[in-house]
Amino acid sequence: MKILFILLFLLTLQIAHAQNYFAKTLQIGTTGSFIYERMNDGEDSYRETVWSKHIALRVSKDFWVGFSHQNIWEKNIIFFRETEYRAFYFSVFSQFKLRLSKRLNGRLQLGYATGNHCTCTDEISVNLSDVRYLNWAFGMDIQLYRGLYLDLGIDFNYLLNYRDLNPTGYNIGRAGIHYKFGRLD
Repeated sequence: MKILFILLFLLTLQIAHAQNYFAKTLQIGTTGSFIYERMNDGEDSYRETVWSKHIALRVSKDFWVGFSHQNIWEKNIIFFRETEYRAFYFSVFSQFKLRLSKRLNGRLQLGYATGNHCTCTDEISVNLSDVRYLNWAFGMDIQLYRGLYLDLGIDFNYLLNYRDLNPTGYNIGRAGIHYKFGRLD
C-alpha cells in the first residue's frame, strides 16, 4: 500500500512540473464533527467530538496532496456505566478538486491513515496500536471571501487491519473552514 502512494506521489510530481502549479498554493484548514445518540429508551448515550487539522499543497491545477491529524473524544453511558475515550489518527491524502462554479468546488479524496482509534465493536470504540485505515471522502468548498472557504464533506474509513474483530467502519460528516495562501486560480 505504501509503495502505491509513493508511485502516485512521484507521478503527481511529474505531471505538476509540466503544469506550472506545483507548490504555488498552500491550504491550511480545520474541520469538526459532533455526534450525539440516545439508545435503549434514553438510558444510554453516545457522544463523539472530532477535530481535524490539515495542510495541503497544490501540485497541479486540480490535484492536491497533504496530511491531516484528527483528535477524537468520546463519552459513553452504557448500562449506567460512564466511559471516556480519547484517540487520534494521522493521514496522508490526495485530493482532486473540480471547479463547479466561481465560488464552489467539488472535492474527491483518497488517503491512508494510522492511529489508535478502532471501531472494532458494535457499542464503543477502543484504543489499539497501529490501526490502519483506507480513507476516501467527498465534499465541497464554498468560497466565503478571497482565499477563505467553508469546507463541508463526509469521510468513509475502511479498516485495513484488525478485520477479525468485526469492525463497524468509521464514517463522519464534517464542517469547517480552510484558507488558501498563494496562487488562487
